[in-house]
Amino acid sequence: MNDSNAKVSDSTAMLVGEFMAFGKLVSKAILYSQQTKFSDVAFDGITKFYALPEQLVIPFEHNNVSFDFNAIETGKPYMVNYQYILEGYDKEWSPITKKTSASFGNINEGNYTFKLKAQSPEGLWCAPVAYAFKVLPPWWRTWWMYSIDAIVLLTLLFGTYRFRTASLRKRKDFLEITVVERTKEVILQKEKVEEQKHLVDEKQKEILDSINYAKRIQGAMLPDYKDILASFPNSFVLFKPKDIVSGDFYFFHLHPSSIPKVRGVAFIAAGDCTGHGVPGAFMSMVGLSKLSDAVAQSSDTSEILKLLNIGIKTALRQSESNESTRDGMDIVLCSLSLAESEGEGAILHYAAANRPLYIIPRGETNLKEIKATKRAIGGLTEVDQHFETHEIKLQQGDTIYLNTDGFADQFSGHNGKKLMTKKFKEILVNIQDKPMKEQGEYLDNFIEDWKAGTEQVDDILVIGVRI
Repeated sequence: MNDSNAKVSDSTAMLVGEFMAFGKLVSKAILYSQQTKFSDVAFDGITKFYALPEQLVIPFEHNNVSFDFNAIETGKPYMVNYQYILEGYDKEWSPITKKTSASFGNINEGNYTFKLKAQSPEGLWCAPVAYAFKVLPPWWRTWWMYSIDAIVLLTLLFGTYRFRTASLRKRKDFLEITVVERTKEVILQKEKVEEQKHLVDEKQKEILDSINYAKRIQGAMLPDYKDILASFPNSFVLFKPKDIVSGDFYFFHLHPSSIPKVRGVAFIAAGDCTGHGVPGAFMSMVGLSKLSDAVAQSSDTSEILKLLNIGIKTALRQSESNESTRDGMDIVLCSLSLAESEGEGAILHYAAANRPLYIIPRGETNLKEIKATKRAIGGLTEVDQHFETHEIKLQQGDTIYLNTDGFADQFSGHNGKKLMTKKFKEILVNIQDKPMKEQGEYLDNFIEDWKAGTEQVDDILVIGVRI
């Protein structure tokens, strides 16, 4: 029955039948309110005998369903048992009960079948009776709502895509303009950097040329090695500046002698000025100049160092005030009285500021160390500082070594350790069987291998003389 009037009639008949079945008299007002409340419940018709709706379709908002039932037993109705199951909702039959109603709440959309069976007082079960109905989904889970959701989602996605595409295009245009502008800026900066680099290169070249010229001046002030060889054929000078110019310097001067059987007095020194590089080179040239002046004034090594100390302090305007400079130098100075005939040895006078003198007698493996006065030249040293002089008789074949601290202070490129003075003295002892020229070459090769590519930490100066 699809006609609306027929549905209303069927609904009224069903409601009357239900209320009449339980012995109740229902007013028209109640019937009308119930009819209005459940007007969206659809069914095709009413069964003839029990007035049940056929093909019942329940909207989701009425998805709480109750069933009332009763078996036909006139003799002992209270002994009748029931079991039921709502297929699609329950997984198994209900426990045996004497209740004549069953309720199911919050039923999801779908097709359901309510099955019921009864047990007589004698214990016999009847065949199950069934009633099918359908629960509609809520409006938000209907196909048309899904369609609307899909359309809205697609619309949003398409709108987002269009907006994103427009934004990306706008961003792309902006970036292209920015790239062009930045490229111009980079090119301009590159040109400026190249210009600055060119200026820096020119300035560096000027500075380097100046330092190289300073090296020529320093080299001109240093003694000519040929003069040293003329007086000491068995000797070497290992001179390795850390930079182009050096804070270390060596000095040689041969003073003619009026003493019988003495052909001259040779002064030889190794100095280590404060710092290295250009500052150290300035100090070394001042030191060479003042040492030459002092040797011209005296032949006593102690007096020479005293004059050198005064000269340095005067040249650098050093005083006891905190504002004055503390630059100075360590130095070892020897004078050797050379006999007219070879084989007679020499008389050594030695004075030093913070640098020892090493002597290895001929044929021996013991190194003798002559201690220096523990004061520097210049700096905080007093003007009247005395430097002790040692007089030593040297035999032919004895070897003396003057050096600064650069060789012993060098770090190894193999293990990162410092060479140290003890190791340096062991090396000097171990090379006594070599001629002096070969000793100089050995020490040069050794320190280069010891550095193994690491930076040289200080200027290096070693002077060896065999009598």
